[in-house]
Amino acid sequence: MKILLTLAAGIGLLAVAGLTGSVSQAAQNDVYAFGVTSQDPGCTEDGQQFCLPSAFTYRVLAVQHGEGHAWGTVSRFRHASGTTRTGYVTCMTIADGKTAIGGIETTPSSDPFLVVVEDRGVPGDSVSDRISPYAIFPPGDPGLSELPPDFPRTCPSPDSPFGYFPQASGDITVTGE
Repeated sequence: MKILLTLAAGIGLLAVAGLTGSVSQAAQNDVYAFGVTSQDPGCTEDGQQFCLPSAFTYRVLAVQHGEGHAWGTVSRFRHASGTTRTGYVTCMTIADGKTAIGGIETTPSSDPFLVVVEDRGVPGDSVSDRISPYAIFPPGDPGLSELPPDFPRTCPSPDSPFGYFPQASGDITVTGE
């Protein structure tokens, strides 16, 4: 049920964006990332190899209007333990079908998070979308020095240094370049 509500919200958001896009120049600069996708256990491609022994499901709804504030939510469900990490989106960057999405977790911590999604085609295509490891940055984390100084207000480039996990099912749509 939650998956259907997330997809319905994303479709409704795009419908509204399409209507306002014909009227407003600002809507042409909007960035959207939305969808539900599942990842099997395995290792990343294209970057430092990072392996996970469990399956995950991601739900993404992220929007940024022009150069303004980003909003939305990201959640990651770990099938092996039944735990969910959820966060509010505060920044996005987009390039070449990829978007970096950052924000502040609300469950189970209040630490900043970053995830990069890559939209590689239409649902059911032979090439699956990809998602980076879900990175959490608690206070003092050495990885914070690699991010913009005002992260999570400003996101880094949408190129994951940790590589990308191919997705087993679902779809993440990135639009607005």
